[in-house]
Amino acid sequence: MAYSTITLYIYHEGERDGTEYAEYDNRADYKQALKEILERKKKEGKILEDADKIMRDAVLSGVRIGRVGFKKMMQALRRFDEVGISNELYDSMEEIVEDDSIIAVSVGTPAVRTVTLEEYSL
Repeated sequence: MAYSTITLYIYHEGERDGTEYAEYDNRADYKQALKEILERKKKEGKILEDADKIMRDAVLSGVRIGRVGFKKMMQALRRFDEVGISNELYDSMEEIVEDDSIIAVSVGTPAVRTVTLEEYSL
């Protein structure tokens, strides 16, 4: 059976399309699992928490997360640690956060718009 992958891209100063940093097995359809969790919360009348919104932005909306938002993204990944490849993404982010030359990341697709996640608090 064929399956897809999800790629984590990194960006250095001046890069528009980024560089592939890691590729993850997507047999469990990570994006669909996240989407279903967020939709279920809405149907139950729950307000999306900031971790939910970060995952929506980073994984489902395909934006670039700027360096300022790395720690918040990591905290959101921890809250979703039982979903798909969240743990693997977290491990990669641990490596990335140590490299000051990396100014942004994106999950799944190279992105053009960068967000900092400053509006969210975790």
